[in-house]
Parts: sequence; structure tokens; C-alpha cells
Amino acid sequence: MHARKEASPPQGNGTTPGIATDIGTEMGNVTVTHVVHRPERNSKRPTMPASPAAKRVREQKASAIAGTATGIALALLLGTGTASAAEAGLEPAPPGVLAPIPAAEAPIKDQAPKEGEEAERPVHFGAIAGVGFPRPLAIEGAITVKRYFLVGGEYSMLPKISVSGVDTMMWALAADARVFPFGGAFFIGVRGGRQHATARATATVANLGSLTESIDVDTWFVNPRIGFAWTWSSGFTLGVDAGVQIPVKSQVTTSLPDAAMADSRVTTTTDLLGKKVLPTVDLLRVGFLL
Repeated sequence: MHARKEASPPQGNGTTPGIATDIGTEMGNVTVTHVVHRPERNSKRPTMPASPAAKRVREQKASAIAGTATGIALALLLGTGTASAAEAGLEPAPPGVLAPIPAAEAPIKDQAPKEGEEAERPVHFGAIAGVGFPRPLAIEGAITVKRYFLVGGEYSMLPKISVSGVDTMMWALAADARVFPFGGAFFIGVRGGRQHATARATATVANLGSLTESIDVDTWFVNPRIGFAWTWSSGFTLGVDAGVQIPVKSQVTTSLPDAAMADSRVTTTTDLLGKKVLPTVDLLRVGFLL
């Protein structure tokens, strides 16, 4: 019996060469040979292709990680303060499934106006005309501020009329101010200005014959009043009001040299229009405020 060691030649078929060790044992006429292949230490193992199941597992993990990262980013951007499952240390959500994120409520100031509401401008201006007493015709330029205040200037007049042989005419210039305490149609207002009234009549005076008498009265007055003024979104305005005209100061001018010669019809008319407290009524006011 004997043993022998031989170096084997390199192996083919693309395998890594190694050292072959032959150990032979003679038993009679039979020789048994054992061949052992030892690969080199730095040899590379062949890469086995991944199975379909492994690919699915990797894809599921990648999808879960991407979904969790997206949920965290959206939560941070929207300011919900809700921690994602990954931040809480829990298992990631199944692929393609994200927890619903509540939408942030829009600030009240950014909300669009409700249907039918007017996009309110702070200032509106326009003209208002009306009919009333004691000066039947009036026209006013007005400016409103935030629907709570109105200021304007008014010209009103009484055209020439003749009553009981006395020709009378009158005009006035006044400033107007109104306050709408509830932001609606109701207002409290006051006018103030100067009124000029003229009365003329022809009278017969002894020893002088027929004379034309003329008396002018200039009066400073205030006119407190209350009323309603409706203004629609189109700017159309409709109103009514009532009050009293209070004379503050009056000045009388006559064409006669002696006041004792004045016709009582003329003096009564001028005293009524220029020196007495008068009711005022605006029966109808119509205009546009844009």
C-alpha cells in the first residue's frame, strides 16, 4: 500500500483553476483515486438571477418607502402637524395607500364673497333729484362713505308763482349730511344753508297811486330731518324724508321808503317763508350713486 500526490492540470469549462490532490490506495490490483477541487480564495461566484418573488418583494418595499416619504412631505407642507407612520416608528402603509390628509381651511379674508353680495367700495358718488316742500324742486350732488355717511351740496327752488295777487319765488343753497346708524336705509340728517325769498305785489297807496312793492328776505337756516334712502347694487337710489326748517338769522329788504306803507299780503308771505319755522317734506328722491 502506498500513497501519492500529484498536481492536477487547470480545469476547463470556465471554472476557476485549482489544485487537485490525488490520494491513491492500492488494494490488490485495484487503485482508488479521490480528486478534490479547491477554488482560489479570490475567485468570483457566478451571479444567480433573482426570482420573480424576490423582485416583487423589493418593489413592494420601495413603493412603501416612497409612499411614506410622500405622506410626510405633504403633511409638513400643509401644516397639519400629523406624524406619519414612519415617524411614529410604525410599519409603513401598504403600497399605494396613504392616509387622507385634511385640507387646510382658507382664511376668512381670502374667501370669495357670497352670491348676491356686492363687492363693496368705500366711496360712492352721484346725483339725487327730488320734489318736496317748501321748495318743490331740488338737486343734490352726494358722496357716500362705506354706506354709513353721506355728505352733499343741494340747490333747491320754488319757481315763480302767484297767490292772491302776490308773486313769490324762492331758492336755497345748503350743505347736507346724513348718518346711517345701522348701515341700512334709515338715516338721521341735517341740512344747513341760506335761503332767499322774494314777494312782489302791486298796491294802491293814497296820494301816491299804484306802486309795485317788493320785499326780499334772506334767511340762514338749519333743517334737521329723518328718513329712508334705499340704494341698490346698480346704484339706483330712492328716498323720502321729513323734518323742520328753523330760521337762525333773517334780513329783510323792501322797495318802499316807509315800512308802514307795506302791503300786508306781501309782508305775510315773506314772514311765513323767511321768519317762521316750516315743516319740510321730501316726497320723493331719486338718483344714482356709483
